[in-house]
Amino acid sequence: MRIAETSSQFTDNENAYEIEKAIDKIVAADPINIYKKLKITVPDEDTLGQTA
Repeated sequence: MRIAETSSQFTDNENAYEIEKAIDKIVAADPINIYKKLKITVPDEDTLGQTA
């Protein structure tokens, strides 16, 4: 069963959105509460050069 509908034809944002929806489905369907969603913000390469 495929949970995330990703494609090389989608933009990076569209693929990230589909993956996030899949994670939400997995966490919501977890009957014994072993999965937890963690969200980390990682700076991209453009913002790394601006902070240094």
